Amino acid sequence: MKIMGLDLSSKSGYAILNDNSSIITYGTLLDAYGTDKVPSDLNKVTQEYKLIWKAKQVARLIKEIVDKYQPDSIYIERLPSGGFRATKEVLYFIHFAVLNILEPKLVRYVEVSQWRSTLNIRLSKDQRNHNKDIKIKRKLSGKKTSKRGEGKITWKHLSVNKANEIFNLNLQLKDNDAADALLIALYGVTNGKESININPNIDLNEALSIK
Repeated sequence: MKIMGLDLSSKSGYAILNDNSSIITYGTLLDAYGTDKVPSDLNKVTQEYKLIWKAKQVARLIKEIVDKYQPDSIYIERLPSGGFRATKEVLYFIHFAVLNILEPKLVRYVEVSQWRSTLNIRLSKDQRNHNKDIKIKRKLSGKKTSKRGEGKITWKHLSVNKANEIFNLNLQLKDNDAADALLIALYGVTNGKESININPNIDLNEALSIK
């Protein structure tokens, strides 16, 4: 059995594990999303058409990985309820494009809180205190930082640290999308049966087709 994890975002992390949790492949699709990659003939169209093009590139590359490694199940992190409007618009396009090229019976969606909780990914008491101190110092100084949440320990830090610990890797913070994908795939390996909610008697391709 081969289990794939996808963290669909502007970088789109991916990972495929064997059912013994060993790594088959992992990485990010950085090159698929850069704004400099948009063809020049799309510069005059609306942002929505540019998003469609970018989302299709992400879907194309993911399909190449799926076709090459033939995973038995694909776990995708469900879209968060909050977040910035522009970010969510991008994610909606990417999710649609990717789902459109995947075999429906292979796909399992999982809540971010579900896989994090199962894998015991949470801030420690010391880390929470550290973040509180950063917030207090920033407020007292009256200075505005250029980066939102700068200095704080975030979910990105926790994911990278956990993936390095479990898989004996040396991922950096910039690799957080790949780290998430590895952990999502690991959730699928260890607890995936809880996420399976597909009725085998339903032909999803037929049900989703436009008539």
